[in-house]
Amino acid sequence: MAIHHALRLYLRLVIVLFMAAAPLRARAQQWEQLPPTPELPKPEESGTVAANGIRIWYAVFGRGEPVILVHGAFGNSNYWGLQVPALAPHYKVIVLDSRGQGRTTWNSEPPLSFHLMASVCWLSWMRCTSPRLR
Repeated sequence: MAIHHALRLYLRLVIVLFMAAAPLRARAQQWEQLPPTPELPKPEESGTVAANGIRIWYAVFGRGEPVILVHGAFGNSNYWGLQVPALAPHYKVIVLDSRGQGRTTWNSEPPLSFHLMASVCWLSWMRCTSPRLR
């Protein structure tokens, strides 16, 4: 009888501990979550430009020597929302959405590399010289 009572007490303790730990298991670890996507400030100019059969979205902020910011894969230029305000007082900041991401269209033509988007399309359209590519 004592063993039966101890077993029931043990099972109750396990159930209580399991239920108490449930919220801890449900909460994702900080490294498992992306921070909220920042928003870009209001651009001085934005629009699209044609390149290799697609429309590349861009936005321009500030004045001065050009700095072109191209986001990485699976994102959009809003991810530069915290950097643009810091750079715009000193540079002409140009952000763009990569092919098939954000506000830029996609097609099945040959790949459009980051370098091509930043250099050929943008420099010829913006008539910029010596941009800082990041």
